[in-house]
Amino acid sequence: MDGVHIKAALTTARDISARGNQYLQMSNMNNALFSDCRAQCDTVMALATNLVYLLSALFYPFMPATAASICRQLNAPLRLLPETFEIDLKPGHVTGRPEYLFTNIDEKKIAQWRAEFGSGTSA
Repeated sequence: MDGVHIKAALTTARDISARGNQYLQMSNMNNALFSDCRAQCDTVMALATNLVYLLSALFYPFMPATAASICRQLNAPLRLLPETFEIDLKPGHVTGRPEYLFTNIDEKKIAQWRAEFGSGTSA
């Protein structure tokens, strides 16, 4: 277990996710982009979809059910962690049905977990 760097792996996955979100924000992904700049919108969506596919592999060891849900929604097989970022889901790829990745946590359950495990605010 000493050779496994779980915190570093999660930090890397989170950082890649944050950079992807930053890319979407900077790309102005919205309905106007779709209607006014379709080619640019298609490029942004292709990159974003493939980034989500990459994130499914990065988060799989920590959240396998969530990664499987992402792959179902993308209509793509579970994947191994790639050496480099690739465009695996090509133009024309048909995605699956959308579904929630997470559910709301009941307030009573939150209180129970805080009592059992602490508030989660310590560093």
